[in-house]
Amino acid sequence: NEVSYNLLYDHTIRSISQYSSDYFLLTAGWDAQINQAYCGPASVAALLNSLRFGGAFGPVGAGGSVSGVSPSSFSNPNPAVALPVDAAYSPYKYATQRDLFGSCTSSHVIYQSDQLNGEDGVLIPPYGLNLAQVTKLLQCHFLSSPYYDTSSSSSSTSSSSSSGSSTTKAALAGEAVQDDDAFLTDNTGFSVKLTYVDKTRVTLGKMRFDLRTALKEPHSRIIIGYSRKALGQVGGGHISPIGSYHPPTDSFLIMDVSKYKYPPVWVPAQALYEAMAENDDCGKWDYPSAQLKLTKEMKHPFASQTNDDSENTAADAGMNWYQEAMGVLGCASIPRGYVVVKRN
Repeated sequence: NEVSYNLLYDHTIRSISQYSSDYFLLTAGWDAQINQAYCGPASVAALLNSLRFGGAFGPVGAGGSVSGVSPSSFSNPNPAVALPVDAAYSPYKYATQRDLFGSCTSSHVIYQSDQLNGEDGVLIPPYGLNLAQVTKLLQCHFLSSPYYDTSSSSSSTSSSSSSGSSTTKAALAGEAVQDDDAFLTDNTGFSVKLTYVDKTRVTLGKMRFDLRTALKEPHSRIIIGYSRKALGQVGGGHISPIGSYHPPTDSFLIMDVSKYKYPPVWVPAQALYEAMAENDDCGKWDYPSAQLKLTKEMKHPFASQTNDDSENTAADAGMNWYQEAMGVLGCASIPRGYVVVKRN
């Protein structure tokens, strides 16, 4: 509505606010998530698409992070992002949620159908991506050299699992996440920093400063993970980009990728802080390899019922299978938080 849009402007200078450019850039590539588990991929696609206007991209497959195409010559002397090209939009670069996944992401983010007997890893427990996976999904598109998967998935992911606790501790301390594999941080000029909003380490002031600073920088973007319930919304955990900040009301604009459910919403900084400080029950797990251990019943816990089951009995059985799946995956509860992408 008119009031909400007015908050994007700074009426003292009769122009858009210094914090609002991300809103307009994200809107150009901001699509509704294609199902109710794809909030992470939808947010990453919107973020990558928003960088098209900053001269960050080389030719198709530049960086080879997903496509595996070796870069040759670049239209931009300093390309920084590998953006896939969907056949529907070729030759124009535009990331869609299905095009984000490839060899890099299969080894370091989530398994796809060819590794899970036709299952999409995002659509089975623990459902969706957590913020650490979103961070790595972004890193796969910021690589400075082609990615070729020369090792088996199991060998590359076992090292990921073994170093997870140190990675989590670094993130809780507000430090840049150093990926298990050094090559994921070997990029052409973008850093990807994950901060978990642990109240013992990250204050409201720290969160506000980080988000405001990123919104003012033309080549920085923000993705947040938060609890819908904490904001009085319907649903559980969710991931979406941040599009603006309004100083007079101390509010941030969440650009909800569930566009079929909620419009962009202004949220006071204090409320946003509380929503990000809520724990994600599977904010840490042994991804992606642990999904190989799931049985058929664990993969589809709420479909595992017979015709003789009563509704309550079936629901109880489904929850039992789900809880068992969470244990097999090695799920650990940690706070949610925010990811800041910044061009160095």
